[in-house]
Amino acid sequence: MPTTSVSISIKQKRLLNKQEAAEYCGMKHKGFESLCHVRPTILPSGKLLYDVLDLDQWIDGLKSQDTQNDDEIIARLK
Repeated sequence: MPTTSVSISIKQKRLLNKQEAAEYCGMKHKGFESLCHVRPTILPSGKLLYDVLDLDQWIDGLKSQDTQNDDEIIARLK
């Protein structure tokens, strides 16, 4: 039986609307703005969009806070 290989390249958007940004971060749309402190980019049209790179940096910051908290807990146990 013959087989066919298909290569598909999908480019992810860099700028996301609020709904997409919330989904990207794994959050619900309603609480996103109060929990996420990333400021959206204002386009010349006035549209507000969130930069994926800023969202990634914010998420990485959350992860480093978790590590710091773990270090504090371990220090208290010693």
